[in-house]
Amino acid sequence: MKNLFLITVTFIAFNTFSQSINSQLFAHYKFEGNLLDETSNGNDLSVFSGSINYGTNSNNSSNSIVFDGNSNVRSISTFDNSTFTNEAISVWIKGNTIFSQMSVIVQGAFCGFGMYSQGTTGKAMGFFDGSSTSPALSNFSILDNSWHHIVIQNNGSETFLYVDAQLISTITENLSVSNGLNDNRLFLGLSNLNQYPFIGELDELRIYSRTLSQCEINYLYNNEVSVVQNSEAHYPFENNLNDQSLNSNDLIVSYGTPQYVPNSANISTAILFDKNLKLASQGVFDNTAYTQESISLWVKTSFIAPNLQVLIQGAYCGFGVYINDQGKIIGFFDGSSTGAIESTTPITDNNWHHIIVQNNGLQTELYIDNLLISTISEVLIVGNGSVNNKLYFGNSNTDLYPFNGTIDDVKIFDKTLCADEIDSLFQQGSLFINENSLESTINVFPNPSNGTFTVNSETPIDLIEIYSLDGKLIETLKTDNENLSPIQINNLTNGTYLLKINQSEKVSIKKIIVN
Repeated sequence: MKNLFLITVTFIAFNTFSQSINSQLFAHYKFEGNLLDETSNGNDLSVFSGSINYGTNSNNSSNSIVFDGNSNVRSISTFDNSTFTNEAISVWIKGNTIFSQMSVIVQGAFCGFGMYSQGTTGKAMGFFDGSSTSPALSNFSILDNSWHHIVIQNNGSETFLYVDAQLISTITENLSVSNGLNDNRLFLGLSNLNQYPFIGELDELRIYSRTLSQCEINYLYNNEVSVVQNSEAHYPFENNLNDQSLNSNDLIVSYGTPQYVPNSANISTAILFDKNLKLASQGVFDNTAYTQESISLWVKTSFIAPNLQVLIQGAYCGFGVYINDQGKIIGFFDGSSTGAIESTTPITDNNWHHIIVQNNGLQTELYIDNLLISTISEVLIVGNGSVNNKLYFGNSNTDLYPFNGTIDDVKIFDKTLCADEIDSLFQQGSLFINENSLESTINVFPNPSNGTFTVNSETPIDLIEIYSLDGKLIETLKTDNENLSPIQINNLTNGTYLLKINQSEKVSIKKIIVN
């Protein structure tokens, strides 16, 4: 007899988040109706004086903590940063009340650091030397009733202040840390002496025992969501050649006939090249202002040609991603495929692979399937904005290197991508490029429905993840096969979603519709 595992899912809540950057994250406060530290370090907070409320953050997608000028929140136990040699603090802030004296946003009492707003000006200020006398200071008020992302960090001898992902101030300052005693605590909204009140909201407070890269700061500033919004060009090839970014770099057919084929998950489409199809950008692709550049794409092929195959070429723009005569990926940003960065093994195994090549101005990196494969020295060359500066897919501008295979979800960025952004692109793409989906014995019914689905499987289900079609994680459901009671999630809007169903070593993807 077959053992059937049934899980009923009712959609009732909408919570969007994506993978966080957790390396050396010492404390993390989401303020989702509580004062808990989301890390395993146990740095939970409590109300020290006054009272607090919870508001809505800048995305209207989760909570924030509200301070009324009398609220003082502190860490329950000692906040011990005594071993730190670097430190970073990241937080979102919104306020419009400027006092004659400074206001405490975050204070590490006897821990050496603080993030305040300056009295009379409302400018952001931060320090790591135990004193607010000579802090890093912004040149404008952050208390303008808008949400701002603030990062202060110290590398041991210098302090850096960022506002909305822009470096505003750098000062020379030695890092001071705690001695691990009981009075070493975090304070929010008021100082440890109940001075310097703050009126406003805070969200997503993070404290690291390291500094953050500019790429990571950008990632946090963009609310840890998909980096698609920031792409200079984006081609999902959903039965068309349109650029889904805001830059209108649409493609046209140079010759041949486009064939759109379902990817292996049967959820979206990819474009098939048969050596007789060539695409080009309709207008000039202008990368003249780029100081960095990244290309992300998915590719599947089993064909090895006697010479190169063009996946994408920026003709007279300096870059290209090709497959060589050994079936290896090569990429370049210096205008020439000679001496290009190269994968160590062929990718012509008829499986989908995620490729990223990127250049920071002086170095090129190659990632395949979320792994850094190679790094070489290479000076970035860009176009001059002439009519010859165009994108080509499936063959070169000179028609010498036809491609035979399938391409999906191409994105071009005017920046380099950090590890979390690369992982996010890989994980999002994996939802749509999933070989196990075709072999799945899982049924989801009724589908469509008004929001309640039952998942039927012959084998136990470990975890269900719910995603929007742009790859954002909505909710994670941990299942208990001993207790198959319905699982409820609030206020999911009508539309199409993806269920990622995890079973032991197998992952299946199912498309569901809420109406």
